[in-house]
Amino acid sequence: SIGGRGMQWFIMMLVIVVWATIVAPVAVDCYSVGDSVPVFVSTVGPYGNPSEQYRLGTAEMQPTFWCLGRDSVDAEYLLQDTVTLATSLLALDFGKWFVDNTPPKASGITLQFGVDQQDRVKCKQLISRQSVDYLRLLIKQHYLVYLLCDDQPMRGFIGYSNDTAGPYVYTHFVFSLTRSKQQIIKAELFMRDPVSLSIRDDEEELELAWTWSVIWRDGDTLSNNHTIHTSGDDHIQSVIPVAMQNPNHVFWTLASLILGSFAASYGLLVLMRTLTADLRLCWSWDEVEQPFWTLLRWDVWRLPERFSLLCDAVGVGWQILWLATLLAAYSCCFSSTSRASMITAFVVLYTLTSGVATKISVQLFTRMARTKYPTADCSALVLLFTAPLLLVFFAVNYASSIYGSTSTVPLTAVSATIIFYLCGGLLSALLGLSLGQYCADSFYSRSQQYPRELPIASWHLQSPLARAAELIWPGVLPFCVVLVEVRYVFDGLWGDYDYTTYWLLPLALAVLVYTTTVATLIRTYFQLNREDYRWWWQSFVAGGSAAIYLFAYAVFYYVYQSSMHGMLQFVYYMGYTALICWAMFLMLGSVGFFAARQLVYCMYPPCVD
Repeated sequence: SIGGRGMQWFIMMLVIVVWATIVAPVAVDCYSVGDSVPVFVSTVGPYGNPSEQYRLGTAEMQPTFWCLGRDSVDAEYLLQDTVTLATSLLALDFGKWFVDNTPPKASGITLQFGVDQQDRVKCKQLISRQSVDYLRLLIKQHYLVYLLCDDQPMRGFIGYSNDTAGPYVYTHFVFSLTRSKQQIIKAELFMRDPVSLSIRDDEEELELAWTWSVIWRDGDTLSNNHTIHTSGDDHIQSVIPVAMQNPNHVFWTLASLILGSFAASYGLLVLMRTLTADLRLCWSWDEVEQPFWTLLRWDVWRLPERFSLLCDAVGVGWQILWLATLLAAYSCCFSSTSRASMITAFVVLYTLTSGVATKISVQLFTRMARTKYPTADCSALVLLFTAPLLLVFFAVNYASSIYGSTSTVPLTAVSATIIFYLCGGLLSALLGLSLGQYCADSFYSRSQQYPRELPIASWHLQSPLARAAELIWPGVLPFCVVLVEVRYVFDGLWGDYDYTTYWLLPLALAVLVYTTTVATLIRTYFQLNREDYRWWWQSFVAGGSAAIYLFAYAVFYYVYQSSMHGMLQFVYYMGYTALICWAMFLMLGSVGFFAARQLVYCMYPPCVD
């Protein structure tokens, strides 16, 4: 059967390989009291889209404030970063290439380990009127500056503005560092001393003095929660999403998951009682009271059109389900700043799980069609998800390169990732092909030579819009169950919210699969009771219909709940969100298909050799 002992050993092998690949010891710098601790300026970017970041001192990010010139890239850090990236490639750490591909600039601020320093003057700078206007624009768009201290990220708003005053720029940096013995375990940034950017008509330049302070504290445990700290002005509350201000994230998420599970369980209980009563009528041999679905026994196993494409879609969806399960499990081990580890895990897992798609597709086609799987149809396994993934990635990467964003992935990283996918994915696909042909048992079911004529649909299902609504209604319950968690995930992906409750992701995924299964079962039963035997494709679409509601909510989130604007942010958001919704459609579609097929097995037992 699908998901037999061979597949279990295969998944166990993937877990061991990925765990050995992405888990490695992390080198930590040690300091003595008085040692120099340099501070680097990484990037700046809008609060609404953390993926859109720019270098300071480049043509895309003028003016060059904070006294940073165009040639202030630290040479030693650049050499160290290059060696780290080369090593990460050999260690299959692709996330380093996709995330940490921009060397930071030396800020000119050097701290002393364990020594408090107050009101140190970094520099004084004259900024032209044109640069002041551009700085005002950045402040109104809520730009953040990203700093690094001992490879620990810090960030803070450049300035602030409101309806009554401003804009103001922060000129004083307060570094709050926590040490444990000879190590820095926590770094925080506070912004102070806002200065108005108003300039008189007879002046062409504005003088700003940049200052900084550092406060050292003693601690015992490592903390990875690097939060935004500012001067505490009320305008920050208007920038931060509601999710960041709501402390009841876990409560509302668990409440929605539990209520959704109870609703699905109640529907499943009613379906089981109804189906049990129908089966008793069948065993009574009473021709008058036979259920309507019993009339389809000679047509329900009739293969649909494009059955090989359906098998490929189910196989890819099953692969995405395994990928999502493993990523959700591994996310519990990641910190809120480990984007590189997440990308590495995705690349490695997606490559190695290619055999899952091949195995499920080949086994399903060979068993149901009772013929050999056509090798030419293997291209659909690549075109269904890998091709859209590459298309969206190259489109977003091209847009990033045009705007000069630091999120542009270099060609070497792209080439290395594609080569790894082609080599590893090919071996995994061949293994899945062999397992699929070996595990496929014979299946036999009689069907009439000519298909049964479908009855005239009820008046409320005669219009195309009504039929479409009837097809996608099963997605309402799964989407509503995970809507609360989706909001927080969106704030973590497309906002500056530090999403840390990763342990909720496996639970949300399990409830999502469960509610999708129950909703598809109920719809399939209603369909068969209408004497409609075309359950194959319809169960797949009905199961994946929750992705349609997710995309509709994504559009609503972009328009009304996010602060994103501009073409680059639009391409980023819509491209990757559409890809996520497509992956969710394939994943839940395969879940709905297998649930409907199991129901049909129960109602119309086939002959199995």
